Amino acid sequence: MCLRRRVLALLLLAVPLLCAPVPFTAPCADLNKDGQVNAADLQCEILIFRSLALVDADAPHQCDIDADCADAPGPGVVCRNGFTKARRCLPKCLSAEVPVGHDVGITCEDPQENSDACMGTTQVQSADLNCDGTLGNVDVVFLVALVMNAVGGPGTADHDSDGRLNFCDNDSDNDNDPDTTDCEPLNELIHSGAQEVCNGKDENCNGKIDEYLGEVTCGTGLCVHNEPACVDGVADQCNPMAGAIDETCNGVDDDCDGKIDNGTDDFLCNEYIGSPHAGSIACTNGECGITMCDAGWFDINGLAADGCECLEEGLELGNGTCQEAVDLGAITDVPAGQLFGASNSPSGQGDWYSFTAHDIDEGFAESFHVKVGFLANPKETFVFDLYYGSCGAGNLICSSATIIEWATDFVIAGPKDVLQGVPGPWVSGGGESNCRLDANHTLTPGDFSDDTSASSHLCADNTATFYLRVYADAGKKPTCVPYKIEVSNGLD
Repeated sequence: MCLRRRVLALLLLAVPLLCAPVPFTAPCADLNKDGQVNAADLQCEILIFRSLALVDADAPHQCDIDADCADAPGPGVVCRNGFTKARRCLPKCLSAEVPVGHDVGITCEDPQENSDACMGTTQVQSADLNCDGTLGNVDVVFLVALVMNAVGGPGTADHDSDGRLNFCDNDSDNDNDPDTTDCEPLNELIHSGAQEVCNGKDENCNGKIDEYLGEVTCGTGLCVHNEPACVDGVADQCNPMAGAIDETCNGVDDDCDGKIDNGTDDFLCNEYIGSPHAGSIACTNGECGITMCDAGWFDINGLAADGCECLEEGLELGNGTCQEAVDLGAITDVPAGQLFGASNSPSGQGDWYSFTAHDIDEGFAESFHVKVGFLANPKETFVFDLYYGSCGAGNLICSSATIIEWATDFVIAGPKDVLQGVPGPWVSGGGESNCRLDANHTLTPGDFSDDTSASSHLCADNTATFYLRVYADAGKKPTCVPYKIEVSNGLD
């Protein structure tokens, strides 16, 4: 061992290290007090160790004067104080000013003291480098570290480079957490109260790893989700596409590309392709709907799944305008007559009908009374418009109606030019009653042109053709259940 140490010492002769001048300097191990820590001090340390190793533990008193050391091994051995102030034969390379071991006569109480005797509350022991009260191989290892200038950085003699070697430093990593409570005393990033980070370590020395690091949020549309910010010591790389599926028509960004319901209608509404009698289907506002039905079919319930489920009745086809109105026939007021129309009328334009109401000459009274109303109106879906004489807007009698009565009411006395005209909304007691002959003429059936007396009521011929449009009321869903409408004349 000694030979190897000497070889090492020779190799390190050119590697000097001055004692650190900073406060609380570590034991500088300048054993020969030449102002440098180098291979000479390392050689001296080895000689000191060999000398002390020969001391009989049962006979601590070794010498009183230098002459007592004449037979001691090694060059230049003298008698001087050793450990516990006992006199020891030690090599001359050890300066008389350098204490060896623990001196019971020295008390270090001032934490700020920096002297040859005390470094704060610790004695300066240049030979006993690890402050354990003995001189051993460990001290040689520390001195090697000093000679090699390895006094800073992880695992070195002075981790925090504050000039105080770790073995005499109660906060070796200078993180303000004493080594006694610091779970990693040589790691300044780990100490009580430190900020926990995601690395699989316990930064704050509370016995927990990567705790309370929260969650991260990522993704768009269907993929928006939270994940732990740290998993197994690794910062979570939140996958923004996690949960992505093929886009469908649902008002959601299913494929997480930042767009909602993007794609062709055939792709988005693929499940409805082939729905019965549906000519085309499109995605609108997050729902697949039928945009066109096969000819003669209608989508009543608004569901794409069952397609266009309502087949128009034959009456509906071809009577969507006034010019195409279906003629229901003629009705008289004497005797009273009735006509009926029926259809499911699912389309928007509705059904057009026409009928003629005859005003029969009854001599001295009239009973012209046209009435239109529903006999069946499923879910109050349908209404109608009624025109008198033609389909012009000026001939519109009523609109969005479910029943109307249209009759003459000329029973009130007055000039004929005021009372004459087309019928109007019926009131109780209506009808052209008390029709009288003119004083100069006789009654000619069907001929009213000679009734010119101002004192007589003109019983006019109100015969006219009416036009009727039946359609679904605004805001009501069409129905495939047919309506039935009644047209009468002469009934009260």
